[in-house]
Amino acid sequence: MVSRRNERTESQNLTRIEEIEAYLSESEDPVGELLFLCRDDSATVRGQAYRALVEFWQDKRVLPFLQRTLEHEPDSHARGLVCIGLGRFLDTASEEGVLEADFRPDPYTPEELQDITLARHVYDRIFSLVRSDDTDLEVRRRGLEALGSFAYRPEVAELVEKMYQRPEESAQVSALFAMGRSGLDKLYRKRLIKHLDDARLAVQFEAIKAVEWWKLRAALPFLRKIVLDKENPNRGFALEAYMQCDPPPEKARDLQNAVHEMMPDAIFEEVIPDIEDRFLDALELGDGNEDIQGLFDNDPLDDPES
Repeated sequence: MVSRRNERTESQNLTRIEEIEAYLSESEDPVGELLFLCRDDSATVRGQAYRALVEFWQDKRVLPFLQRTLEHEPDSHARGLVCIGLGRFLDTASEEGVLEADFRPDPYTPEELQDITLARHVYDRIFSLVRSDDTDLEVRRRGLEALGSFAYRPEVAELVEKMYQRPEESAQVSALFAMGRSGLDKLYRKRLIKHLDDARLAVQFEAIKAVEWWKLRAALPFLRKIVLDKENPNRGFALEAYMQCDPPPEKARDLQNAVHEMMPDAIFEEVIPDIEDRFLDALELGDGNEDIQGLFDNDPLDDPES
């Protein structure tokens, strides 16, 4: 009976975290509520609470808390999610060029990045964890993901290569993630495209997201192959990536017709509205292809006779 009650509490807490993260809660202090859940007995709840705190890293309580927790969290999976949280901060630091020699903050630079000391400390600590053979693999690979925006640096590229050469699938997934966040040199480009044909779905998924991030048109034939594979659960992600990689309108239209012939398909039905929304957003920003926008407007799902 106690076990069932604990399971029920864990489920309720996880649901609450999802609500806060999706901004569906009416909490007056979402960070305070998440910090409370970070003390939960369940490592699963703690880990998800750490991850959710990522959305609020500019709250003055969050970064100091995550830094302390990185040192004291006993569960390796939850500790890895602390790295993910700090990684979001490092992504912003990378975008601002905080750790570059010529960095000069301007009035729009977030307060947490005005002084490079904090960013440097977070970067150095995570780097040391990834480099150490004594660190649990789960923490090392999540730490590498956190450093992904700095994979153009030789010292981080060396860690990416070392992780990529490991036999564990999870290690290769994290290495591909970091490659996708890097400056995308020719070696990484070839590897990512190669892994679009990988039979390991988690590895293939990471390659899909990476080529989508960089809009690699060279990946279009490989993405199309995934989209047309009815047995591949990654086909929806591949369709999103294909449309983001700026395909020629005639090729996009041809794939649209092929997708329509595969309907009804729950995976496609889920992603097509998101694809349309992306195009609308891109057009509003003046960055969209008008020849492709509206490609799925005539989806059979909207046909009352279908």
